[in-house]
Amino acid sequence: MESLDEKDAKCVDGIELYGDRLIMATLRVHPVNIVIMQVYMLTTAYEENQVDSICEIIEGIKGKEYVIVIGDWNASVGVGVGVQEKCVGQYP
Repeated sequence: MESLDEKDAKCVDGIELYGDRLIMATLRVHPVNIVIMQVYMLTTAYEENQVDSICEIIEGIKGKEYVIVIGDWNASVGVGVGVQEKCVGQYP
């Protein structure tokens, strides 16, 4: 595992952990800060209010920062309909 050098480490403004499903790092860069969120999204087996609480956290990150959201969304790709056919293929 590599670590950040001193110069790059100074750009890390903060790291926040939201339970065991979401971690967020804020980087101070010019001209605009960057927020990187790593999400392990809940499946439909969970209660809707549990899923909504994670979505609210993601949607609540607003401001002048660029936001990058990455992670496992537990999605299945299926047959596209209409416009989606151009960007979603068939899933066996």
